[in-house]
Amino acid sequence: MSRKTEAGLACTIGIDTGKNTLHLVGLDAKGAVVLREKLARGRIAARLANVPPCLIGIEAGMATHYVARELLVLGHDVRSACNARPVHTEVPGPDSCTAVKY
Repeated sequence: MSRKTEAGLACTIGIDTGKNTLHLVGLDAKGAVVLREKLARGRIAARLANVPPCLIGIEAGMATHYVARELLVLGHDVRSACNARPVHTEVPGPDSCTAVKY
């Protein structure tokens, strides 16, 4: 299959944001992976321009809003997911270097 055909089959796309690149993972209606791709940040709109509107989950981070606005213009349903932070339940002692509860 060509790349565009694979992206066209995806009904849900997840975007993992990085410093300079984005990783796309697309799932079809059955949950099977049909797209796995690494793109430069500036090419995301051009890559998804010919993909039918679908649900796109994007990791919250730097430039997430910029990328989300570009995808909203293309008709996609874009949702941002917060980064999970570890929660430390133990109280740090006076000689302890453990992180405090978030």
